[in-house]
Amino acid sequence: MPDDRTRLFVMNADGTGEVQLTANFTDGSCPRWSVDGQTIIFSSLRNPHPWNIHTMNADGSNVKMLIGGKGTDWYPDWLVPH
Repeated sequence: MPDDRTRLFVMNADGTGEVQLTANFTDGSCPRWSVDGQTIIFSSLRNPHPWNIHTMNADGSNVKMLIGGKGTDWYPDWLVPH
């Protein structure tokens, strides 16, 4: 179960340039990068229901809910064709 006090950050491989992508403790958990490195999929408590699945650009912009509802959705991942 994701920690309900999580935020998402990105940084350079050398540990510099840390940028916070989500503002609140409930904004993001279980992030996964897209294959092209342009998009992040993650779980969030952004709306009144339990954890739902969202995407955002790598810079934190353009947040969209993909899966929402009364159920709990954790640990999203990208479906990559073989």
